[in-house]
Amino acid sequence: MYCKDLDCVLKEANEILEEYKVPLRVNSVLFESLPFGQHARYENGTVYINSVHYEYITAESGNEYGIISSYLLLVILYAVLREYYGDDWKNKLLTIVNEKYGKDSIIYKMIEIVQL
Repeated sequence: MYCKDLDCVLKEANEILEEYKVPLRVNSVLFESLPFGQHARYENGTVYINSVHYEYITAESGNEYGIISSYLLLVILYAVLREYYGDDWKNKLLTIVNEKYGKDSIIYKMIEIVQL
């Protein structure tokens, strides 16, 4: 998955959620200050992404859109799945990412890098 803009990432996220029968949808993404340990949260169709974490990933990746889009997709799915599945969110996230992209994908490796 290589998106060059946020609309593409949102479309991909919503398609995955629909495919895996998660009834929540993401209408928008906002970047804001969240507590340090919180990567993102879902609320009423909006995913709030920790702006400090996002800026760090962007800087460290050298603005590489494949890495940035993988990070955005990952934290969007994280926020929605955490809201919907509660404590079982990580198992579902690992399953989805493995089935859709494989264990050798950037997004799968990103799970460990960002320590979800």
